[in-house]
Amino acid sequence: MSRTVRLAHLTTLSAALLLAPAALADLPRSPEIGTVGADQALGRLPVTARFLLVGAHPDDEPSGVMAYVGRGLHAETAYLSLNRGEGGQNEIGPELFDGLGVIRTDELLGARALDGAKQYFTTVYDFGYSRTLEETLSKWDEQKALEDVVKVIRTFRPDVMVTFHADERVGHGHHQAAGYLAVKAFELAGDPKAFPELGLPAWQPSKLYLSAGVGGGAGEADKATLTIDVGQYDPVIGRSYQQVGLEGRSFHRSQGMGQVQPPGSYLNHFVLLESKLGAKPARETSFFDGIATALPERWKGVNAALEADLAAVQKAADTAAAKLDARQPQTALPDVLAGLTATRAALSKVQALDLEAARKAALIDDLNRKAAQFTDAAQRLAGIDFRAVPTKATVAQGETATVRWSLTNQGGVPLELLEARIAAPSSWKVEGAAAKTGPVEQGKAASGELKVTLPADANLTRPYWRRPDAFSGRVQVERPECVTLPHCPPDATAHARVRIGGVELDLEAPLAFVWSDAKFGERSRLLTVTPKLSVSAAPELKILPLGSERNVAVQVRVSSHSASPVAGKLSLQLPQGWTSAQGTQDFRLERENDSRLITFTAVAPEGLQAGRYAISAVAEVDGRRYTEGMQLVSYPHTEYRALYNPARVEVQAFDLAAPKDLKVGYVPGVGDQVPAALEQAGLQVTLLTPEFIASGDLSQYDTIVVGVRAYNDRPDLVAHHARLMKYVEDGGNMVVQYHKFEWDKVLPGGPGPFPTTMSTDRVTEEDAPVKILVPEDPDFNTPNRITAADFDGWVQERGLYWLSKWDDRYVPLLASNDKGLPELKGGLLKAKVGKGTWTYAGYAFFRELPAGVPGAYRLFVNLLTPDN
Repeated sequence: MSRTVRLAHLTTLSAALLLAPAALADLPRSPEIGTVGADQALGRLPVTARFLLVGAHPDDEPSGVMAYVGRGLHAETAYLSLNRGEGGQNEIGPELFDGLGVIRTDELLGARALDGAKQYFTTVYDFGYSRTLEETLSKWDEQKALEDVVKVIRTFRPDVMVTFHADERVGHGHHQAAGYLAVKAFELAGDPKAFPELGLPAWQPSKLYLSAGVGGGAGEADKATLTIDVGQYDPVIGRSYQQVGLEGRSFHRSQGMGQVQPPGSYLNHFVLLESKLGAKPARETSFFDGIATALPERWKGVNAALEADLAAVQKAADTAAAKLDARQPQTALPDVLAGLTATRAALSKVQALDLEAARKAALIDDLNRKAAQFTDAAQRLAGIDFRAVPTKATVAQGETATVRWSLTNQGGVPLELLEARIAAPSSWKVEGAAAKTGPVEQGKAASGELKVTLPADANLTRPYWRRPDAFSGRVQVERPECVTLPHCPPDATAHARVRIGGVELDLEAPLAFVWSDAKFGERSRLLTVTPKLSVSAAPELKILPLGSERNVAVQVRVSSHSASPVAGKLSLQLPQGWTSAQGTQDFRLERENDSRLITFTAVAPEGLQAGRYAISAVAEVDGRRYTEGMQLVSYPHTEYRALYNPARVEVQAFDLAAPKDLKVGYVPGVGDQVPAALEQAGLQVTLLTPEFIASGDLSQYDTIVVGVRAYNDRPDLVAHHARLMKYVEDGGNMVVQYHKFEWDKVLPGGPGPFPTTMSTDRVTEEDAPVKILVPEDPDFNTPNRITAADFDGWVQERGLYWLSKWDDRYVPLLASNDKGLPELKGGLLKAKVGKGTWTYAGYAFFRELPAGVPGAYRLFVNLLTPDN
């Protein structure tokens, strides 16, 4: 397979080709529009080949390779990311864990819009950095994870797979697991006796490659059997495949993955690990060497009568791909329609063939995919714009949405509308007359309105997965039919049946609300199905020091998503022995988006024991209970996604001494939830602005805390480093939390008072032993006495990005290590500076405090309490 340019008269891009409503406001330069998109669509027609890359996280895929295979070779391409990156940090907002997984899912979809690939996932969870394959597989449940990978292979049916090595060469235990699972699944997917519960025919990929690095000699390039230069320039796209891939990689914004996109050669090396084609060659020129990528060769000998149809499909595809005229794209349309007709003829014959079940399923799958490709190409070449726009962005269960659809003939090809409808579950009610069927003239549109009424139990538009607790390595799945997909597909879509050149086409469009944004222009979002009512409770976490006030103020917000008035009763579900004088409270919301804040006071029993207690809010409307609050997660480069959280206040009761008069100034970091957590401990916390850092009276604060990675986002910290050091010298207490690569770049020797060197050292095991090195230090005694028990119950990890070298004036306070590894002391160090103290805290307080870990609170309060 080689990339050729098939444009006869590429002088301008045709504006008449299909451009569906934008799903994102901050769109990439997608190769799927105009004549470029038509060239891509036609280029896919002659090729029947599939390529699957298996990695562990969002951003593990070699972006240029994905673009090269999908855009250059026109093979169907997919990336299987085992998890959604939920255990990472968020560089654009406050969302962590499941919320971060939602963001990174959409970031992957944005990258796929660039490289043209599909996206898959498994049901494992990113529980944070892991050093070993064994730990990863134990938390992920090896057999379940393997089943998911096999399911993706049998669903996507790749000819070629690429993955990582399954050992320490790739570092992260998740990366090792990706390679391990991919290698095992490569064999098991083709074994009909393996995982019969999937109900999918076996499929055996032909080749499995391991990535051997990039560049002229990096990684294991000397062992490579295949080297690909993804820096090849595509004159139709106007960029190299590496540049396309890097733009997609820049979509990983929550990871800070913005990339420069230089032109020029960029080599990727691969080692052929397994081949079902016979002896492995010493060198290859393509992933698809030895693999039939044209339908007739792929299915040679399957059936004499069918072979003529397959030849007709291939001839039409080859002819159409060579004929595209940028000025008159419809000139290739007759060949596309002929190919679609031949594909349908082949499909009708396959049904009657006596073939082994798995082989027959594979043939039908190849033909169905080819029919979809021909349909897509025909719609583009004919210039048909089909869209379905609801009059509102959300519709509540049991209510009605109006959908305005339109089909516009932009290309000038004779077009006849035969039918327009909305496909929805049988429990949905669709009413209204479609527009008049018949011819649609050039520049004209057929349009109409349909009313869609949802049942009271319609599926909510929500992630189909969620992590059941803070320790699980797997997600809980609410809709099993969606497993391996980024999101469940919408339950309702718009369809139009048209006739062009005597051939009928079935077109599909999402139900997408469109509006004008003053900053971004036209925007759209998929129709979201919501409950009539959402219920949220605050605070999500309440720290209750034992022996202190027993009252817990619970604020419950009920919000209406209904177009009609909603009235009901609100109450609390309390732990045993707890009481509330308010009992049940009535509420009424008159219209959509109305909300009401209702306050309860929950009272803990006398003699409350240390532990975690849940207070839940329940609203009852017309006999139905509502117990979740809806949170909308959206950024300019992502879709609007509804995330649901239980209406619950978690009360963590434990011994905690927190000085009430301690004044803390806080410089917020990236996605920083620590300030709110400190307030829950009763501390006075003030967020410090850049203006205050520049000229405010720093001395009014007993302690100044710098949030996670704040030096990356707050240049004022560097500009006014001398003021901060003067604050410490004069008796201030400064605590700087975890930072990473920016540490050594912002200031020589780092932003501490004396030289330090940042590293990637970390302790990944949340239960790793911790040794107190200086037991007599005030940080372990005032106001809380810290013991080994305070390191119990930590979540995800001990800490990350610890210092590897430091000036002798720093004193390391703690030591810890993962099993079998050397002891590390760079996670918590402090230095006396004049009359004050400066501390680096690389332990993961930014995770532990929002999670309500008692020992982390006790130790952090001590760090905030000045020694003098």
